[in-house]
Amino acid sequence: MFFDHGFDALAFMSKCAIETSNDGTNWESIDIKDEVKENISYKHKNLLEKSFAPASYVRIAVHSSMVGKGLSFAISDIAFMANDDCNDYLEPSEKVNVESVVISQDTTEAYVGKTIQFAGKVNPSNASKPQLTWFSSNEEVATIDTNGLLTGLKAGKTEVYAMADGVSSSHVEITIKDYPTLDSNIKGQFKGEYNYKTMLLDFVDNSLTIEFNDKTYSLTYTDYQDSNLASDRYFIFTDANNNNMYVRYSSDQLKFYGNLDGSKINYSEFNKYVAASKIVLSTDKTEFKYGVDKSFTVKASFNPSNATGLGVKDLTWFSSNTSVLEVSDTTATANIVTIKGVGTATIIATNGDDVMGRIAITVKEKTLVNTLTLESESGEVEVGSTLQINASVNEDADVKDLVYESKDKKIATVSSTGLITGVKEGATTISVKTTDGSNLEKTFTVTVKASTSTLPFPVDGNWTGYDDYEVCPTTLMIASDGKATLTVNYDEEIFVGEFTYKELVEDGNGKWLVFEGTMNGETATLRVNNGSSISKTSDIKIELLNENNEAFTIYSFITFGEGSSFCVFNAA
Repeated sequence: MFFDHGFDALAFMSKCAIETSNDGTNWESIDIKDEVKENISYKHKNLLEKSFAPASYVRIAVHSSMVGKGLSFAISDIAFMANDDCNDYLEPSEKVNVESVVISQDTTEAYVGKTIQFAGKVNPSNASKPQLTWFSSNEEVATIDTNGLLTGLKAGKTEVYAMADGVSSSHVEITIKDYPTLDSNIKGQFKGEYNYKTMLLDFVDNSLTIEFNDKTYSLTYTDYQDSNLASDRYFIFTDANNNNMYVRYSSDQLKFYGNLDGSKINYSEFNKYVAASKIVLSTDKTEFKYGVDKSFTVKASFNPSNATGLGVKDLTWFSSNTSVLEVSDTTATANIVTIKGVGTATIIATNGDDVMGRIAITVKEKTLVNTLTLESESGEVEVGSTLQINASVNEDADVKDLVYESKDKKIATVSSTGLITGVKEGATTISVKTTDGSNLEKTFTVTVKASTSTLPFPVDGNWTGYDDYEVCPTTLMIASDGKATLTVNYDEEIFVGEFTYKELVEDGNGKWLVFEGTMNGETATLRVNNGSSISKTSDIKIELLNENNEAFTIYSFITFGEGSSFCVFNAA
């Protein structure tokens, strides 16, 4: 070796070594720096001998610490000699060539930023140069390192193969995909209780803001935890402070777990949260009358209409004036309000987010009855017949209800609507009173006369029904003179029975009106029943009997009330 810059330049030589290798990749260093400095200069070239283990590759490495200008040297002659230790090395004619290269991997797909580990094998196993070199055909899509680890860079396809001693493996196509997009359900806000404190998770695009324990955390979607089922995939949000949250959406809930400020967040489930910007309270009316209206219902609705989640619809109700209106103790979206007095009051409802709704209510004094009028102040009615009292009050009265009372119920009774029924001959009065506190009263005089009807009850009217087998539409007409007609329609053939009232009998089934006559020209008896009394407006039961007091038969099968059953007819 010859060095320029003079002898002093050798002081800047920081390394001088013989480096050896058997594969051209891994090198071993043999330090000769001190020997070179002692024996070689820019004036002298002395023979320097150095022994080292047999190697396939040899090189000289010189490093300099000189600043501004490099240390130059030249080699005029170099020789390598083998001693007896080199006998184990193969002659070129004994080299074992690589015949094939086989590579394998677990999958042919990966996401950007994820890796695939390849494995390779050289055949035969004793090949002279078994070292593998890995290749990716599209390094913009994915790169592969010297150990066969492929890293996805962007979405696309690439082919991976390996070579050894000039022999290539087969090419394997690999697809790199972009990160899976977030589940479309993971957007908006989710709110719940964690460790007795409110936690809010707010998702906007790929960002997650968490409000918890009086702190705000800002995380970004950076990774995912894959699964064979997309519905089981967790999306991972992280920040620079090692906070993380694993989230997925399932069964209409957000499932999540993670770590905040070094504290573990255990697996939790939150419902969707859509804040209510407004609460609207409504009633059927906003003006009521004290003493007329007792209570009313206030309903709450929310804007937006899809408002939901923790505390959104949990309402607390108030009345601004409890001497006028009193609310029930409930958190429901409807509240029963009790009217306590005259005046004005505002019903207020607030939710867990302190959003408030209001509705003003007025309670006024009721308008009393000041005029009570009877269309007629007296009338006549037969025993068993009815007579209606027609009474009216001033139109603007808030309470128009009246109370009717008979002075002598043995002569006449009166219903709550003013319908008088004659009981026996005689005269009595019916009082008509207001109920609103005005204390107005009128008197109606009724005279009850003997009945001119042959029937014991006022049952003149019409009823319709069917026979026992419900195949024949049938009509029963009873006249006030005691005449009854039964008309049976069988397949458009009409059968008619004519009957006359005979007597009133009573058995375990109640009172029966008994009519005798003929049915389709044959002797028959018609019995009509409705318990203890019979009314022209109520349903009745009938039975039709022959002269032997057995079921009368039409066409060998049409009967009415055969056995223990009765045919029920409805008032027309």
